[in-house]
Amino acid sequence: SAKHGTAQRPLHADIYSARLLQEVYFILRIIDDKVWIEENRTERDIGVELMERGIPRDDLVLGLHSPRKRQYTDCAAA
Repeated sequence: SAKHGTAQRPLHADIYSARLLQEVYFILRIIDDKVWIEENRTERDIGVELMERGIPRDDLVLGLHSPRKRQYTDCAAA
């Protein structure tokens, strides 16, 4: 399992077309066997998609929220 502080490279993709540049950006980290959602600039709910693919809700941490707010979510606090 990865420990906190391990350097991870965020996934960043640019999609080009003749008229459109669309940036897709999110950061997920695995820390102490939990999936931390640290950034989500997409229109998709990454947490829901991960749960639909079999990751239990209590293994997801909404790292984009402060620790005080995380305790009130249905996901893991840390």
